[in-house]
Amino acid sequence: MLEWLALLISVIAAVVKITGGIVYGSKALFIDALTCIANLVAISATLYFHKISLMPPDMDHHYGHLRLGLGGALVSAATYSFVAGLSLVDLLRFKEYEVSIYAPLMAGIGFLLYLLVIVISKNIGSSFKSYSLFTVSELMESAVVIISSLAGALYSYILDYSGALIITSYIFYEVYKTLKDIVDKLSDKAPSANLQEIVINEFERNGLSINRIRLRCLYEGRIQGDVTIIVDPEESVGRVYKKINRVLRKLEKHGIELSVNIKPSG
Repeated sequence: MLEWLALLISVIAAVVKITGGIVYGSKALFIDALTCIANLVAISATLYFHKISLMPPDMDHHYGHLRLGLGGALVSAATYSFVAGLSLVDLLRFKEYEVSIYAPLMAGIGFLLYLLVIVISKNIGSSFKSYSLFTVSELMESAVVIISSLAGALYSYILDYSGALIITSYIFYEVYKTLKDIVDKLSDKAPSANLQEIVINEFERNGLSINRIRLRCLYEGRIQGDVTIIVDPEESVGRVYKKINRVLRKLEKHGIELSVNIKPSG
């Protein structure tokens, strides 16, 4: 339900900014309006891939569909890249223009609406985290547009044009940051030392000695890996498995899924 509410508010915010960009002559607001269209594409893709990522494991995806949630972030990056290029081309066609005093008002309304979208997206979590990062840029852009379009209307269009340049530069930066985040999530990066310590301590607390541990961040809040433990050959198999199952159940509460290999001591 929250996902659809975020989508609805994004549509309203986009309509407000697009109308303002076309009607009130601000180049900064026009470029901001382009990012609104990108934002709509981004939230639609994020919603679609978020639903897929929640699907249980099947014959083609034995570990589930969690990483498909990154599809939303990829579509967001691609869409905003297109908008950044389009904005750059528009800015290169430099000519004098007039800015209406109503342009900053439209930007202000858009600012409040996207602030609400961010709050909702962060409450949804998981796949919507990357989307919320891009939507934060909408707030930054709205703030820049409010200032630059107001200055453009009162003083000179050059000030509004400068705001458009700032927004375009920021879009390129956000695309870079999001792509870097996607690469990090796909690189099987190890979790924090604190989380690794939790795993080691849990095994040792149950009398199990670790010979080797390998962990990777599968997705937001989900860790996957394998552990090799050393056991006394004299200890019964049933007792060892009872200890292992106790550890695995405890670690599942931290979002950690492990495969355990057993190696006899000596």
